[in-house]
Amino acid sequence: MAKKKAICTNIDCSEYKKIVELETGAEMICPSCGQPMKSADNAKGAKKKASGSGKGKMAAIAVIAAAVLGGGGYGIYSAFSGDKPETEKPAPKPIPVKAEEPEVAKSDTVAKPVEKEVINTGVVNLDYGKYDGELKNGLPHGKGKITFSKLYALPQGGKAQQGEVYKGTFEDGKPVQLTKVAPEQKTYTPQSGHGTVDLGYATYTGDLKHGKPHGNGVLIYRSSRRIVPSKDFVASPGDRFEGEFRDGRIAGGIGYWKHDGNITAIKL
Repeated sequence: MAKKKAICTNIDCSEYKKIVELETGAEMICPSCGQPMKSADNAKGAKKKASGSGKGKMAAIAVIAAAVLGGGGYGIYSAFSGDKPETEKPAPKPIPVKAEEPEVAKSDTVAKPVEKEVINTGVVNLDYGKYDGELKNGLPHGKGKITFSKLYALPQGGKAQQGEVYKGTFEDGKPVQLTKVAPEQKTYTPQSGHGTVDLGYATYTGDLKHGKPHGNGVLIYRSSRRIVPSKDFVASPGDRFEGEFRDGRIAGGIGYWKHDGNITAIKL
């Protein structure tokens, strides 16, 4: 019985393009790959078509291989659809999002520069007197002394008279608390003649020459001291000595020392 001839067009089959004889009535199925076969009656057309199909597949495989080996620079397309390749575009870089800054309220007022405090000491003439002491930005501030030039109402009550001196604390140019300063007691010392002078260890009253004890006079001791350096007579505070003096010192003659109610004559 005559057999029919068929050809496999599956490029992946081992019987690709080979003519296979099949039993009459058998299905046109390739015994190797199980894919449908073409009748070998038109073997040339089948081979040509199969060849074209194979070339198309080979071309597709070549394009895929080129894309894989060459990197992402080429697009992959179907060899069977006839579509043109599209170049792959790189993914866009993410745009960094800036954190929103708090909105600052605008003001029409221009900020004034902060003045630096200048603290020192000095003398300032005020409308009510002359100030001497601590200053801040040129005004009395802190501890100081004021000599009033006119009648002034004191912060603690009462009034200061012209020429009086007060000391205390001040703030921003104004007195806060003041205390009156007692006037200095000045001792008049005549250069010559008769008078009283302060010698430090005693007070002398008597004859003077160029402001020093010279002549007859009296000493009232305020601290312990030898009456004459070469003698052992030591005067105590409150003791009295009367004698002769030369150029500020006890001189020759006889002097009288009064101590504890007793009077001792001392030969000088």
